[in-house]
Amino acid sequence: MFSCLGRLGCLLLLVLAGAVAFLMRDRWMPRVLGRGEPAPVTWETVKEPGAGTQKTGDDIASLGRPNGPAYVTVSAAELAELMVASSGHRLPANLDSVEAAVDSETVRVRALVELEDLRGLDALGPLASILDKRERIEFTGTMGVLRPGLGEFRVASVKIADLSLPRAAIPRLLARLDASVRPEGVAPNGIAISIPEYIGDVRVSRGEITLYRRGR
Repeated sequence: MFSCLGRLGCLLLLVLAGAVAFLMRDRWMPRVLGRGEPAPVTWETVKEPGAGTQKTGDDIASLGRPNGPAYVTVSAAELAELMVASSGHRLPANLDSVEAAVDSETVRVRALVELEDLRGLDALGPLASILDKRERIEFTGTMGVLRPGLGEFRVASVKIADLSLPRAAIPRLLARLDASVRPEGVAPNGIAISIPEYIGDVRVSRGEITLYRRGR
């Protein structure tokens, strides 16, 4: 009898321990599986062309040299500099305080803009009326190469101040920002980026941006 009670007691303790472990799984599972808290996003200031950016240009240009490397790693700010410099009117006019960051496998670019330069705010409805004349806009997305000389920043989300633009409204906003003919192959939620023809691929992974040389 006592043996039976002992076995029942052990069983109850095991069940209780299992229940406690399940309830506290958010604390111990990341440690066991090696998954800690996500690293905080670090924003970098995007310099004006020519303002100490010569080294960046040299690094990227090295991909086009006959004896150049197969790939180079650039920062979020360096990639954003290339995007802003080449996209021209495809981004809001009068960008100020441009910053960029890598968030896992996406690139985030934000800047202060005059809201009168944005002609797609109707998608926010009445909420647009609470915004100031000058607000921060943030684009989050991925970068890819469509063909030699043409890249694309595919926008996954747009945030103006603390308000997120509905996903379905992103193509309309981008179309209003860019009145020119969209290059063939660029997605409705994409921003066309002119890139050097020797860049064959852009990969963003684990917080790093790598530019690869096009095969010869």
